[in-house]
Amino acid sequence: MLTTYKPSKNNRQLFNDGILTGIRIDGPKITENLTRPIPYGNKVIGESRFYHAMGEKVQLSKVVVIPWEQGMMDIGKVELQDFKDGAHGIFKVVQFQEVPDSAPPAMQLSLEKLTTHYEDLRK
Repeated sequence: MLTTYKPSKNNRQLFNDGILTGIRIDGPKITENLTRPIPYGNKVIGESRFYHAMGEKVQLSKVVVIPWEQGMMDIGKVELQDFKDGAHGIFKVVQFQEVPDSAPPAMQLSLEKLTTHYEDLRK
C-alpha cells in the first residue's frame, strides 16, 4: 500500500537562499555538473544533529533544504552559491533526510565544508 503524506500548513518550505549544484570531483578537479541548478533554503543546525555529528568526527557546516530531486541521494559533493552575498563553496554531503510532510515535497542535506582548492574544468 502506498503511503501518502498530507502537507502540514506549518511545514511550508522556502528555497530562496541560493543555488545548489551536484558536482563530480576527480582528484583536485571539478569535472562536471551532475544536476541542474537547484534552489535551496538555509536551515538551523539543531543541537542534537550538531553533537551527533561531532561524535562521528564530522564538522557540520550547513544544513539546507531543497525541493525533492530524484537521484540526488547519489550525489556526494555539491557547490552552493548564496543569493545574499554571492559567496560560494564546495561541500561534502554528510546526510540526506526526507521531509515527508512538507509542501512542496523536500529533502534536507547536512553538509561539511571542504577547504581543498579545486581546479574548475567545467565549461
